[in-house]
Amino acid sequence: MDFRQHIRPGKIKFNFIPFINVFFIISGLIIFSIFLSKNTFISVGVPRGVTSDVAAAVNMTIVVTSENIMYVNNKLITLGELKNLFRSSGNNYRAVLIKADHRASVGCVVDILNLGRNMGIEHINIATDRED
Repeated sequence: MDFRQHIRPGKIKFNFIPFINVFFIISGLIIFSIFLSKNTFISVGVPRGVTSDVAAAVNMTIVVTSENIMYVNNKLITLGELKNLFRSSGNNYRAVLIKADHRASVGCVVDILNLGRNMGIEHINIATDRED
């Protein structure tokens, strides 16, 4: 069997279809990864309040989800770790903002408030949306 008889030198065909397929697959992966990277924030629906004021300077923001899970700087944290964070900071945190979901338990928010007061935090604020 002579396979060389079907190959003619000088006539090279270049097929673009595999390159187009690879291009679409890579572009799809890039778009999908961008979509995933933008959804790394924590969604919290804060309650509405009539007496809401603008908080001055905030050193730390604590987010409490509806499942009573706490985050500091998008990092999952427990109440004990929060106490250690307050203690190790040497009172660098003078103002703390608590963004609690309106379905979060009051007990979890009160625990954070009590811990902050016991650790010497001067200003503890709770985030709300203004009612129109």
